[in-house]
Amino acid sequence: MGDGCWVLGVGLKEKGTCMIKSFRDLEVWQYGIRLVKKIYLVTAKFPKEETYGLMSQMRRSAVSIPSNIAEGKGRQTRNEYIRFLYIASGSIAELETQIVIAKELSYIDIKMEEELIKEYLNPVTKMIKKLINSLQNNPEPTTQNPQPTTPNPKPKTQNPKPKTQNPKPKE
Repeated sequence: MGDGCWVLGVGLKEKGTCMIKSFRDLEVWQYGIRLVKKIYLVTAKFPKEETYGLMSQMRRSAVSIPSNIAEGKGRQTRNEYIRFLYIASGSIAELETQIVIAKELSYIDIKMEEELIKEYLNPVTKMIKKLINSLQNNPEPTTQNPQPTTPNPKPKTQNPKPKTQNPKPKE
């Protein structure tokens, strides 16, 4: 299925291994941050009356995507992580709807709508789906400290064989 780093969370590679130390190392999270920045730039050109309307909603939806990826990564269980990835996916659908509305209201043109969806939303959506599939289909690594498997040594006897007090005299 290709590069394990891509499948397991789209992380940084170092010497052939995945080096995912925090959510910041996840490429899907990094794409989410780029998406947020783009949405802020695009919505800054919206009419002033949209400051607390569509502009605010689009920004909140965009911010929700990498935020939920990060929160899920920080959770204790794999199932919680997956749940937050699904929430991020929902935020993507919400943002796509808002992008369509912005185009319908002529706040953005069709070219910008296509750019936002094809170059930002679609890649993040694909990465999230692959991450969810990977988390669901790969066994969870054990994090418990393994107990030593060596058998216990025989206990020393408390009453060793007594020494004779009167050894035989030498002749």
